Amino acid sequence: MINRLLLIAPNESTFYKVGNDVGYYLAIILIVLLFIAVIVCLRYVGQDKYPPQPLEEEQS
Repeated sequence: MINRLLLIAPNESTFYKVGNDVGYYLAIILIVLLFIAVIVCLRYVGQDKYPPQPLEEEQS
């Protein structure tokens, strides 16, 4: 058990003291959610800098 936990995460043994891989999967899910949040924030910032509506109004 201890060797298995050390092989999974040697630097974060305190986070994996549960004894199963639930914490490992939760960490992966949290990282994926952080990437999605960063992408969404970058998209909103890009829309704020370059809003498409005024360009459409100028063309019409």
